Amino acid sequence: MRVAWACLPLAVAVFVVLVRVDRQIEPVANYWPPIPPLTGVLAPNNRLDPAKQELLASNIPGPEDCVHDLRTGTLYLSASDGWIYFIEAPVTAASAPKKLVYTGGRALGLAMDTPRNQLVFADKRGLMAVDLTTRQLHCLVTEVDGIPLGLTDDVAVAQDGTVYLTDATRLGLGSEEVLTISALELLEGRGSGRLVKYDPATRTATVLMRNLLFANGVALSKNEDFLVVGDMGRAQILRLWLKGDRAGTRDVLIDNLVGMADGIWTDPEDGTFWVAVFAFRDGMSQLLSKTPFVAKILANLPGWMLLPAIVPSPYNLVLHYDASGRLVESLHGTGQHAMPVTSVSRFDNKLFLGTLIGNGIRVLQL
Repeated sequence: MRVAWACLPLAVAVFVVLVRVDRQIEPVANYWPPIPPLTGVLAPNNRLDPAKQELLASNIPGPEDCVHDLRTGTLYLSASDGWIYFIEAPVTAASAPKKLVYTGGRALGLAMDTPRNQLVFADKRGLMAVDLTTRQLHCLVTEVDGIPLGLTDDVAVAQDGTVYLTDATRLGLGSEEVLTISALELLEGRGSGRLVKYDPATRTATVLMRNLLFANGVALSKNEDFLVVGDMGRAQILRLWLKGDRAGTRDVLIDNLVGMADGIWTDPEDGTFWVAVFAFRDGMSQLLSKTPFVAKILANLPGWMLLPAIVPSPYNLVLHYDASGRLVESLHGTGQHAMPVTSVSRFDNKLFLGTLIGNGIRVLQL
């Protein structure tokens, strides 16, 4: 037995050498505060248990996001097969999704630009838009300040047409999957994400924030006086003021999140924020943030081995905050069919939950 244990480090080293992928990243140490306890408003419950959810568009792979056209009730959803689909109202489990447009890439976050009757979306190629009448596809932004968009992740559109987008990481997709690139950015810990503003009148893009550790969800406040953006790797949601005396300044709206925040959606009725949590922070993620040499080893594992090493077992979690950043409620779900939640929105008193893993949009009656 002692001989076996003594040989274990050698066996692990040989295994890593055999399966390693040479990725050029250099992790650094980061400090994460202690994980908040699941008590009070954060206490576990079964509100998102799979048995309570209706599965919509069950044949659509990896629907990262979905958005409703509030004029018609039509639902649009992105998918990992390169298509954007739509479901005409009334939207039910029996509704058959139809193909809207083939992006030629991989659409992620979606946003309605109602005044211009177009759907704006984040794609592996950059910021894109599709005219909902002609279905003509337009590429709006592929680089900012001479630096290509590495992974355009989420978008929000103001009433005047201004688009705010997150460029999650400088680590471009290439042949890697979205989840693999996400894991690599978090492991590196340097923070190469950007928040970008696109002005459709001048067709110019400018950087509003830099050095975010996987810039993820972005959403405008109800009055559009500020926006919020998820700094996933630092377990924070930041606020950038757009109007008033504080315009151009930023602060932390929500700190020390219990998990890795993904999509953020603003409720147009009350201005509250719904936050999709992709995964819990756990002991392993805390350890990796402090031990760059371990992170370096993991970073050179194949993608299929990388994600399970840093993301805990699937768990449904949605957090609901008021406009001041106070947690109002949390919705939890576990079980063998639980899927990490990447987006959340509310329509007709139902929650619509997207995911990168698995098929279909999950719908919960509130």
